[in-house]
Amino acid sequence: MSATIRIAAPTVTEVLLVDGWHEVRHESFRVGSYKLVTGGNGPYEQLIEDMEDRIAGFMFEDTRGRTLAGPITSILATRS
Repeated sequence: MSATIRIAAPTVTEVLLVDGWHEVRHESFRVGSYKLVTGGNGPYEQLIEDMEDRIAGFMFEDTRGRTLAGPITSILATRS
C-alpha cells in the first residue's frame, strides 16, 4: 500500500541537507521546476538551452540571508 505524504511548503521551518540542518526564513520554502540559468539580471536571465529536462527542485532563504536551491532529491528531511 502506498500513501501520499503531504507537506505544506509554507510550514517548513528546517531542511536537512547533506551538510546538516538549515533554518528556513519565514515561509520562504518553495518547490517547483529546477533549471540552471546564466547571468544575474533578475527575472530576465537567459536559460541554459542545452538542459532540456527540468527536474523537481526547491529554493528557500535561510535565517542568515542566503538563498539555497537544488534538486528536490538532495533534501533528506524537513521539519515543520
